[in-house]
Amino acid sequence: MSVGFCANTEESYADKHASEAKIENMSPDYAAYLRWAPAEWGYEGFGDDLFADINRDLTAASAASENDFAVYFHHLIQAMIDALAHLRAERTQALEAVTLFVTISDSEAAQAVERQSVHQLNRSTLAAEFCQRFG
Repeated sequence: MSVGFCANTEESYADKHASEAKIENMSPDYAAYLRWAPAEWGYEGFGDDLFADINRDLTAASAASENDFAVYFHHLIQAMIDALAHLRAERTQALEAVTLFVTISDSEAAQAVERQSVHQLNRSTLAAEFCQRFG
């Protein structure tokens, strides 16, 4: 279990969209996937080295909480939401049009975590746009 920072820009999205359109049918769902899936972003795992210590601690805590993983998981998700809420509060103007959310790679819980976090972290118009991303 680890945390990391991912970001994208409109320019990175446009570049990815254009390169994928050359080899893939660009359906609306696929375009939405490219926009909203961190694995497709220009800055996936940005600054991972800065998270090495905390990720080592998270791995140890995860192993230690084997019997109560659901509680651990909930606290971890809330800590990530809180960190992004702090970022939003500190950089309100710069992040006005930026959609912040927490997600999980390869997890059935990802959509629920994304919905919870997007509503907590963004004004309602950004949250609604995000929640309608796949129609």
